[in-house]
Amino acid sequence: MRHLLHIIGLRHRGRGRRACGDSCVPKAGVLALLLMMGAAPLLAQDRLVRRFGGQGELVPPIVALAQDSVGFLWASTRAGLFRFDGTRFQRWAPDVLPIAVGSIAVSPAGDVVVVDADGRIVELTANGARELPGRARRSPDHTQIAAFDGDGRLWVVGMDGRINRRAQDGTWRPLPVDVLPDDTTRKVFSAGPRGGILVAGGDGLWHLTPESPPRRLLQGHLIVDALARPDGVVLALSVASDLIRIPPSGAPEVATRTPDYPVTRGISLAERDGTIWLGTDRFLIALNAAGAVEILDPQNGVIAGGPLLVDHEGSLWHGGFTALSQYPEPDTRVWNENHGLRSNHTRFLARSGDYLWITTWQGPTGLRRTADAWAGGVDVSWWAWGQFCTAGDGLLWTGARTGVIRLDPDGDTVVHPENFSFGVCAPASAGGFWIASGVGLHHLSANGETLRRLATPSLTLPDSAVTVVMEDSAGRLWVNSRERVCHAPAASVVSGLEVPWACEDLPAGTVHLTAMTELPGGHLWASSSTLGLLHRAADGWQPLADNSLLPTRSILNLVPSRRGGVWLVGAGILQRVQPRAGGAGWTVLEQLGAWQGLPSVGGGDLLEEEDGTIWIATSQGVVHVPARARTAQIRPPRMALVEGRVDGRPVPLDGDIVLPADRNRLELRFAALTFRDPGSVRYQVRLSPGDEWSDTDGQPLFTWVDLPAGRHQPQVRASADGLTWSMQPAGLAFSVLPPWYRTAWAMTGFLLLAGALLFGVYRARLAYLIGLERQRTRIAMDLHDEMGSGLASIGILAGVLSENGGDAVAGRRIAREVATTAEELGTSLSDIVWALDPHRATLEELAARLAEHGGRLFADDVRFDAHFPAAWPSGPLTLPLRRNVLLMGLEALHNAARHADAQHVVLGFRASDDGWILEVADDGKGLPAPHGNRGQGRGLRAMQRRAAEIGASISWDTRQGQGTTVRLRFRLTRRQPRFSFPGWLRRSVRPPSGRAGASHDHAGARQEPAVHR
Repeated sequence: MRHLLHIIGLRHRGRGRRACGDSCVPKAGVLALLLMMGAAPLLAQDRLVRRFGGQGELVPPIVALAQDSVGFLWASTRAGLFRFDGTRFQRWAPDVLPIAVGSIAVSPAGDVVVVDADGRIVELTANGARELPGRARRSPDHTQIAAFDGDGRLWVVGMDGRINRRAQDGTWRPLPVDVLPDDTTRKVFSAGPRGGILVAGGDGLWHLTPESPPRRLLQGHLIVDALARPDGVVLALSVASDLIRIPPSGAPEVATRTPDYPVTRGISLAERDGTIWLGTDRFLIALNAAGAVEILDPQNGVIAGGPLLVDHEGSLWHGGFTALSQYPEPDTRVWNENHGLRSNHTRFLARSGDYLWITTWQGPTGLRRTADAWAGGVDVSWWAWGQFCTAGDGLLWTGARTGVIRLDPDGDTVVHPENFSFGVCAPASAGGFWIASGVGLHHLSANGETLRRLATPSLTLPDSAVTVVMEDSAGRLWVNSRERVCHAPAASVVSGLEVPWACEDLPAGTVHLTAMTELPGGHLWASSSTLGLLHRAADGWQPLADNSLLPTRSILNLVPSRRGGVWLVGAGILQRVQPRAGGAGWTVLEQLGAWQGLPSVGGGDLLEEEDGTIWIATSQGVVHVPARARTAQIRPPRMALVEGRVDGRPVPLDGDIVLPADRNRLELRFAALTFRDPGSVRYQVRLSPGDEWSDTDGQPLFTWVDLPAGRHQPQVRASADGLTWSMQPAGLAFSVLPPWYRTAWAMTGFLLLAGALLFGVYRARLAYLIGLERQRTRIAMDLHDEMGSGLASIGILAGVLSENGGDAVAGRRIAREVATTAEELGTSLSDIVWALDPHRATLEELAARLAEHGGRLFADDVRFDAHFPAAWPSGPLTLPLRRNVLLMGLEALHNAARHADAQHVVLGFRASDDGWILEVADDGKGLPAPHGNRGQGRGLRAMQRRAAEIGASISWDTRQGQGTTVRLRFRLTRRQPRFSFPGWLRRSVRPPSGRAGASHDHAGARQEPAVHR
C-alpha cells in the first residue's frame, strides 16, 4: 500500500527508489494491484448524477469541457459549442462556429479560445465570437489543439504538427521545426507552476518554455491528458490508461496496465479533493487518498467516452458519447438493493464495531467494513423493522418476530423469545433501556437477563400501545399513545409499583408522536408526522411557530448531534438546528441536500459518527456522506446576465440600451452560476442600486413594463443557503426615453409657447387698456369739440344778456342764440351717443342721421340736398367706422355751414369699385390758399387722422369762389394689414398721450375757424 501511495503521489512525495534517466520507467503493475485489493467490493457505488443531452438542447458526443472565470460551463461537440448557465445549454455563436469544435482553452485571466474542426482559432466574446487573425485555414482532416500557459500566452498545435505561440502584440511565432526531435506533436497542456507548456507527442511528454530548451519528461507512452499539480508533480494519462506520476525532479513512475485490467482507452484525467479520476472510453475510475480503487461501469449508468472537469464548486463533470454527466458530490455514495440490501426503503440505522445495521421494510440487513471500505450483503436470520437499542456494553438490541435479540459481532442471539411488536427504545437511567411496543411498555435490564412488561396508564387504545418512550434528566418517564402524552417517576415505574400517571392531550390533528428529546435546560421537544415539532409549554404541548419554515410537517426522528443541536429527519427534511432559549424556536445550523450529494432530501433515521461522517436511512437506500462533503463551503452563487429582450426582440448586452417611452417592455434573464444544488438557490431583485432588495420566486426571469423615464439599473443577487448573497449582483443599466412632450425640444417649445401666450395675453391686455384709454380720449375729445365751444358760447351770451340793461330786442336775439346753441349741443350729444352705441347700425342709418343733421343745420336760407343710392348694404357697421364716418361727415357739414357762405350744400353717398364715397359739396367761397408756415388747418388734419384710423382716404376739391367738395372714400370691411412685428410692437406701445395731444389739436382747431377754410 505504501508503494501504491508513493506512486500516485498521495503520500511520501520523495525521490524515486533509484536514480535513472528520463527514459527510466519501472513497471509496477499498480492498477492491477489496486483492482485486486479493493475494486471488486466497491464496484458501482450509486451516486447522485444528473444527465444532460439527448433532448435537443445539448448534442453529444462531448469532445471538450471547460469553465471560464465568470463561471459558465462550456462544452464542445461535433454540432458546435454550447454554454451552460445552470438553467439551459445555449448554442453559442452558430454563425461563427457552425461546425464541430474540438478544443477549449481558458487563460488565467478568463479569456476563452476554441478551435474548430476547420483549424480556426476563435476567441469568445460576451455576445458571440471572433476569429483570431494571423492563422490561415488548413485542411479539416485534423483539429488543432490550443492551451494557455501560466503567463496567459496561447500555444497551438498546427495541422502540420508545428507549435505556434501567440505574442502579446497578437502575432504568431512558430517554433523551429526540430524543436522536438524525432517526435510528432499531438496535444498541449498548461504546465502550471513549472511555467510554459506541456507537449504530448507520439512518444512521450515534453516541457517547453520560451526561455529554455525543451525537456523530455516521459518517453515510451502516447499521452492523452496531463495535469500539473500545485506541488510541481505532473500526472499523465496514456492511451493505454496508464497513470504516470512525474515529480519535479527524478524519474517518472508508471502504473502499467496488466492483463487483469479491463481493455479500455484512456481519455481524460482530473483530480478532486485528493481523489484522482480517470475517464476512459468505457469506465470512470476513482483512486482515493486512502488507496481504494473504484470502477464505475455502464452497468451503473456511467456514460463514458469523453473529458473530465472539476468545476469551481467541486462538481465532477464527465462527458460521454451520448450525454454529459454531473456528479455534484462524487464522494457521497448510496447502498441499495444493487449492493445486497433487502430493500431500498430503509428506516433505522445503528453502528456496532465494523457493522452498520439497517432496518428496511423488507427486513434487516447490514454493511460490513473491510480494510478500506464498506461492503454490502450482510445476511441475518431474523426479521425485524423496529429501532436498534444500544446497551451499556455497546451491544445492540432489537425486536424480531422470534423475540428480543442481541446483535453480537459474530452473529445474532435470541435472548427473550417473546413475540411483540418492537417499536422504539430509550436508555434507562437505572441501566438497561425502555422499550415501546404495540402491547405496552417494557424494560430490559442492564445485563439483558430480565425483560418485564410494566404497568401503563389507561391511554387511548384499549391495549395501551406505546409509540414513543423517553426518560428525561429529572427522572421522569414519558410515554405517548395516540393523542396523549403521560409521564410518571421512572424509578417508581421500573419498581413495578402502582404509580399515578399525569396525562396531557396533544394538539388536535396529532395522530401520534414519532420521537421525543430533551433540550439543554430541561425543555422537551417532540416530533409528529403531521404537525411538525411540538414543545411542552406551561399550558401543555404546542406546535412551534417555526414549523412554517419547514418544507413539510412530517418529522420522523429527532437525533442529537455530536456537533451540537438536534437533527430533524423527516419527509424532505434533513436539518441540524440549534434550539433557542426556552425551546420555542430554532436556528438552522446545517442542511443536507444535493450540495452534499444526496439523491433526495429526507429520511427516516440519521447516524452521525465521531469523525463527522453521516449515514442516512432513505427511501432510496442508505446514504453515506463523508465529513469532507459536510464541510464543503457553500459560496454565494456568481450572477450573470445571460439574455435581454425588448418587446420580444433580443438586444446586445454590452451596448447602451435605450427604450422608447411608448414601448418599453424589457425582459432580462439572469443566471446563478451554481451547478451543485441549483434547486436551493433563492433570488432577490431591485430596480436601482439604492433600492431595497425584494425576494422573488422561481427562476431569475424578470419583466418590466411601462417603466418611468430616466436611467435604471436593475440588479439581481442569489443565495444558496439563504444567509450569504452574491458579492457582485448582476445587472444592466438602461435608459427609458421620456414621452415626446417631456423631451428637451418639446419642453423648450412649450416654454416658448407659454411665453408667447403670456406675451399675447399681456399684449391683449395692454391693447385693451390702450383701446379703452383711446376710447375715453375720443369721448373726451368729442365732448370737448362738440360741446365745449357751445357751452362757452352759452356762458358768454348769458353774460351779455345780464348786462343788456333792458334792451328787449337784444335780449330776445340773445335768447334765441342761447336756445339755438343749446339745441345744437343736444344734437351733438345725441350724435356722440349714437356713434358709441354698441347696437347694430347700418350705412343707411348713418346716412339718414347725417341728412337729418344737415336738414336742421341748413333750415333757414341755405338750400340742402341729399343724394342717396336706391340700394344700401345690409351689413352692420363697426363702431370705429360708424363713429369716424359720422364725425367726419358732421365736420364737413359744419364747415360748410360756418365758413363756406354757400347757397347750396349737397350731401351724397354712392358706391364705388372698392367701397363707398361720402361727399359734402357746397358752392361757397372755397378754402383759402395756404401761406407761410400755417399750412393746412388743424380741423382738416384731424379729419385726415380719422380717415387713416379706419383705412379710408379723404380729399378736398376746392377753387377760390367756386365752392368745396369734401370726398371720403371708405370700405365697409377694412382690409387687414400685413403683420409686421416691429411696427406692430411700436404701434402697440405708443403712449396714450399722443392721442390726447391730437384731441387738443382738434380742440384747438375749433377755436381757429380761419384755418378750417
